[in-house]
Amino acid sequence: MKGEMIISLDIEVNEIMNRLVKLANTADSEPLELLLIKTLFTLIGSGDICIYIPNDIDNLRFTLTSIDESLNETNLSDQWQTKLRHCLEFNSSLRVLNDNNETVILYPLYNAKNTPNAIVAILMHEKRTYLPELSEKLIHIYKNFTKLMNEYELDTLTGLYNRMTLEIKIKKIISKLQSIQSRRGEDSCDAYYLAMFDIDHFKNVNDNFGHLVGDEVLMEFARMLTTNFREKDLLFRFGGEEFVGIFQCRNASDMEKIMNNFRSKVENTIFNKAGNLTISNGFTEILSFDSASNIIGRADAALYFAKNNGRNRVCFYESLLASEGIESIQMEGSIDSSSLSFF
Repeated sequence: MKGEMIISLDIEVNEIMNRLVKLANTADSEPLELLLIKTLFTLIGSGDICIYIPNDIDNLRFTLTSIDESLNETNLSDQWQTKLRHCLEFNSSLRVLNDNNETVILYPLYNAKNTPNAIVAILMHEKRTYLPELSEKLIHIYKNFTKLMNEYELDTLTGLYNRMTLEIKIKKIISKLQSIQSRRGEDSCDAYYLAMFDIDHFKNVNDNFGHLVGDEVLMEFARMLTTNFREKDLLFRFGGEEFVGIFQCRNASDMEKIMNNFRSKVENTIFNKAGNLTISNGFTEILSFDSASNIIGRADAALYFAKNNGRNRVCFYESLLASEGIESIQMEGSIDSSSLSFF
């Protein structure tokens, strides 16, 4: 039995090791999860592994899917849905019986923001007794890398993505836009916009109430961002009291309405000891031929205009440019090396 196990594993060991090397080199949690699942598929076989994706995060309702999207099943029994929920609630592997009375081990997966991403379900066989231990070790590797991604990608105070992650995300969106154009020869139906938010007169909060109250304001503002925008919207703390959001929207007019609605909500919110605060906002469209530094530079210029013209307002860079209210921005280098304005 032991000899058979070694021979069986030896056939796939090169492919598995290659995927583990990719796991170690990745700097993005999405490929990390994809590589883990592909590695498990290589090890176990697609017939004995299932991936359950939460399609309703609040109620934890799941969809059965596969790595090649050939299977998409939402009609799961309530009993099986309950077992899947228990797996995430306990945040540990569970050995259960499926609806066919077969033994299955469930493994929960979380992303860098500690949001449930998926559950891996592996069907057990009497002749493959090594699978639970080996699968557990692979998933532990994933969890360790997820913790590293948490430190790498997220701002420690607010839990939003940090500035270092921003350029990576922008480049992925530009690449996606280019891919869409090359396939269809036309722009996508929905455009992408990058918005910069700045809390007006934030220095006064720190000066009058201290930095602890200032930190509370930043955390509350970050909470407002996450609760008022969609899960697919990308939210970042850019630095100090400046925040960035990347949004997919039909057009600039709709985007401006969304930004103004959020600005109004902030204006009518009491931030504990700091009281009522306002924000200024500048946004720009992300284009397929863009660079991260140019996009940030344009949004920052629109934000600068908003702060120098009354604050508590939303400004669209392209509209300002058309009305000659602002000069064209061309920047070189990365977003960290670019000369950006701070207030």
